[in-house]
This record gives sequence, structure tokens and C-alpha cells, in this order.
Amino acid sequence: MHIPSGLEDSTRRFVGKALLMRLENGWGWSVSFSDQPYSVPFEQFDEISLNWVRVIPFEFFSAYEASTRGFLGRIAQPGHILNDTTVLAFTIPQGFDWNFTSNICQAWRFFFGDGELSCPTDSFPRLIGPKIIGGYGIVTSDISHHL
Repeated sequence: MHIPSGLEDSTRRFVGKALLMRLENGWGWSVSFSDQPYSVPFEQFDEISLNWVRVIPFEFFSAYEASTRGFLGRIAQPGHILNDTTVLAFTIPQGFDWNFTSNICQAWRFFFGDGELSCPTDSFPRLIGPKIIGGYGIVTSDISHHL
């Protein structure tokens, strides 16, 4: 399942700089555990729904056909249930010209938790770890870019 999607390479300049993530329902949130074969619905969605949180990217990665497919970052939002959690974020729709300012992708996939980045050949990027929360949203450098 390779969707030709990615970010402009210029977005790599945001390593170490705060971005904003809007956490949205999307196609539903789930949680997976390494000792269980299937994910289950994420029960605490109401606690994170429709909130903007700060994220600090620490690594952008290449995968599939994209030289900049997405990023790994850390949530920096004191008091939020995902604060200080690692996140894998990547775009969903087609296109390789998404950025955080003028061409903002409206559909992102997120995976939160302590895990290793995996880019399987037959699927999309993911985190592999003991407890991974999967969700959706938007990433931008400024809320006004999204309004």
C-alpha cells in the first residue's frame, strides 16, 4: 500500500523547531500492544480530540518514493496525556510538495509511543513497540495557516 506522498525536502529545516499538530478523529484511533495480534479502539480519544499540541521533530526520514516521507518527533505539551511521547507523522494524500506553511496537507497519520520506525515494503510507515497509539490529524507551523 504505497501512496506516492511526502513532504518538500525544505521541511527538514524544522528539525528541533516547534510545529503544531491538530489531533482529529480521522478514520478512528486505535492502540496496539506487541503481545496482541490486533489493535483495539483507543478509549481515551475524548481526552485528546480536537486539541492542538506542540511537536518538536528530531528526525525526518525517507521511504518508498519520497526523499522526505515524514518525521519522528516528541510531543511538547505539558498537561496533555501525550506529553513527552514520541510520534511518527507522515502525510496520507498523494503529492510530494506538502509543507508546513503554504501547502499544508490536510490528512496525516500519526503513531505515538516508544518504538522503532519500520517501513515495510507492503504497507505504510509505523512504529513497532510495546504500546503504540495510532491516530490522525494535521501538522502546521502556525495555526493561522490552517484557518
